[in-house]
Amino acid sequence: MDRRLFVLAIPFLLFTAVATGADFAWKAGAAKVAITPEQPMWMAGYAARTRPADGKLTELWAKSLVLEDQQGNRGVVVTLDLVGIDRTLSQAICDSLKEQYSLPREQIVICTSHTHSGPVVGQNLAPLHYRLLAEPQQRAVDAWVSTFQKQVVALVGEAIGRLAPSELRWGSGTATFAVNRRDNSAASVPQLRTEGKLQGFSDHDVPVLAVRDADENLIAVLFGYACHATTLSGFQWSGDYPGYAQIELEKEHPGCVALFFAGCGADQNPLPRKTVQLAKHYGQRLATAVDSVLMTSQMHPVQGTLRTTYAEIDLPFDTLPTREEIELNSKSANRYEVARATMLREQIEGGVPLSQTYPYPISAWSIGDDLKWVALGGEVVVDYAIRLKSELAGTGTWVAGYANDVMAYIPSRRVLREGGYEGGGAMVYYGLPAAWAPALERDIVQEVHRQIDLASDQRVIADETLIASISKETLWRNRDGKSQTWFHPRACMMPGVDGKPVALMTLQQIGGSDYFGQVHWSTSSDLGQTWSDPKPIAALGRAPVPGHDDDLKAAVCDVVPQYDPIAKSLLAMGHVVFYKGDYFARKEQLSRYPVYVTRDQDGTWSERKILQWDDPRGSNIYSNGCGQRVVLPNGDVLLSFTFGPKEINRMVSGVHASFDGERLKVKEVGPALRNDKGRGLLEPSVTEFDGKFWITMRAEDNRGYVSVSDDGLNYEAKQAWAWDDGTPIEMSTTQQHWLTHSDGLFLVYTRQDQSNEKVMRWRSPLWVAQVDTDKRCLIKSTEQLVLPLVGDGIDAPNKVALMGNFHVTHASPQESWVTVGEWMPQDGYRGDVLLARIRWSKPNRLPLW
Repeated sequence: MDRRLFVLAIPFLLFTAVATGADFAWKAGAAKVAITPEQPMWMAGYAARTRPADGKLTELWAKSLVLEDQQGNRGVVVTLDLVGIDRTLSQAICDSLKEQYSLPREQIVICTSHTHSGPVVGQNLAPLHYRLLAEPQQRAVDAWVSTFQKQVVALVGEAIGRLAPSELRWGSGTATFAVNRRDNSAASVPQLRTEGKLQGFSDHDVPVLAVRDADENLIAVLFGYACHATTLSGFQWSGDYPGYAQIELEKEHPGCVALFFAGCGADQNPLPRKTVQLAKHYGQRLATAVDSVLMTSQMHPVQGTLRTTYAEIDLPFDTLPTREEIELNSKSANRYEVARATMLREQIEGGVPLSQTYPYPISAWSIGDDLKWVALGGEVVVDYAIRLKSELAGTGTWVAGYANDVMAYIPSRRVLREGGYEGGGAMVYYGLPAAWAPALERDIVQEVHRQIDLASDQRVIADETLIASISKETLWRNRDGKSQTWFHPRACMMPGVDGKPVALMTLQQIGGSDYFGQVHWSTSSDLGQTWSDPKPIAALGRAPVPGHDDDLKAAVCDVVPQYDPIAKSLLAMGHVVFYKGDYFARKEQLSRYPVYVTRDQDGTWSERKILQWDDPRGSNIYSNGCGQRVVLPNGDVLLSFTFGPKEINRMVSGVHASFDGERLKVKEVGPALRNDKGRGLLEPSVTEFDGKFWITMRAEDNRGYVSVSDDGLNYEAKQAWAWDDGTPIEMSTTQQHWLTHSDGLFLVYTRQDQSNEKVMRWRSPLWVAQVDTDKRCLIKSTEQLVLPLVGDGIDAPNKVALMGNFHVTHASPQESWVTVGEWMPQDGYRGDVLLARIRWSKPNRLPLW
């Protein structure tokens, strides 16, 4: 076999935005080398193979693209037609690149295609492959790896040596053959695809980086796709569909080096599969998607500089096995369990205890001003790509998996809770001691954002406010009384059918004080710019009360929707209120309790259900109405109750509830917080910030109260809201809610000021201020108007629209919303539905759901 190193020089010109610009902004160089084993070797990826490879369908390649900006900053991309690469081999390659070419670690990204038709790669998937091989085959693997490592180092050196002026452009295409394998059986895919009923999330984007010379000839193209390279499972070497795509592109563009990186496709398969014809077909489709981008005028010139970052975070495992459990597994009938147990036992006996964490690699590059490239280690599920693209501004963000170190499957918190192969079952084949802990998604995403901030130079000056701007929009109008007054407009974000964020809002009609109509729902798929016509939720209308007169009805109010990504269900919870005929049943208000409905992935609303709490302290009322809740990493819900055995002196407690997507059940209720004025403490809202749970509460002593807890159940003694200089804040019995940013905690509230002295309970205007989380107070200098008072709060207070029942929504990394339904008690309860759009100066890294 010809083992020559194929090297392509890449001389080309990048024109700047100025038409007459003659400066070259970039240099680039590309190279490729065949790495197909010359001797028979065992193949990687499948457990069912019974012999080494016996032929070749395509060459296997290592390729490199080196970029350099005008400041001399370099970035080296290495792509490999391999199933993966282990940490030791990756470090050895990077150490050699640093020694020979002075390349720091952050300037190197090593990507694997995850083809299952390549060789065993050192200790990657050791219990599945290397550990089960006979000694001669292990020696063959070791020898091939040694040669391969030298080839890659030489490959990068040749590409560096050929750096020349270049033009870079980027764009994004689409290919749709990837199917979520967790939610669709292989046999059902053809029919489901025909019917348009494929289930689950997928990422069908095809990112493309094109490199051209001064004559506009394509010299190199880097592209990716999020799908397993598992079309083939035979005994012949092949790059699978990514290999065929690269072959097709290099054939179509002579002289071009085509480089492929795998996206977040751990739960995605090319379906149907199993034939060479299908592998070629998918490769052709992917190549066509790339060409469709290359031939359009929509590609964006890469302008700016190259900034690269790299870090390894301590990714936590769940409970580690005991020595006894390891010994038991070493005697298992499952040979892969035995292989892993033997590895772990040898490690312990060698004096190295099992670690509670794994050094997980993350790279983030800013390629020019507009393109961000994130490279994650391991087999990463598609949830990460969908989330990061949403939080980091869409198609200008590329997310690679299978990069730098393929040590295990990387599930999202949703997939981890669901379990299955990707959720933990595959850990044995990688030799890791336990499943990941629930915090893994949070830790990975936070580190990505930290690196992107560094790479993009988007850090906010310490004394700069996080709130960049606040604007007001009207969603539904009825100040003129010609339409319908909507009340309690509360929105949450949830994934749409394509995985992209959709806002769902619940809202209901109001015809008088505490006189509520049917609860409705509306959605927006364009970040609140347009909304669908409200539709009724059948279960949240008025219902007969068993054992009472027919004209006594139980209605529902104070509903708050929230999407649970673990249960994959939307939970909308409020509480009951009783009406007799057309009037509020003041003399027949029975004990009030929380009720809820759920909405599944198909958009079907459930029947009305009761959140049961059999505690005499809540005999008159227990409620979470209007309150914000926290979804815990395992899908449980952390909320709060206001409750009491009688109308006065209501208490507040933290509540931990389980939620399976259909049923919400109270697991534990914490100690009570109390206030002896008026009705006590009302309408609590909970958020999580900086590792603690925060609760804010309405009261009837012209104050609001705050408390903090480590677990959301056991709260510290409450303290009244005050300014950072110690001055109490006058808040008449009205809600407050949290506005939570990853880098700062804010409160939205009403208070007394010079403009609203005679407005009922000072329920206009709405304010926001940042919380001093050490002192548990508001920072006066950060206060801003969210929604201003409209009218005259001194001489005509009855004409002022009240805004006391509002809600806060984390809508995107760039913005949050405050929504409120106005109402004018002395003017026919007319009012508009308003949305205050709060734009952040720094991306909010908190999950949307």
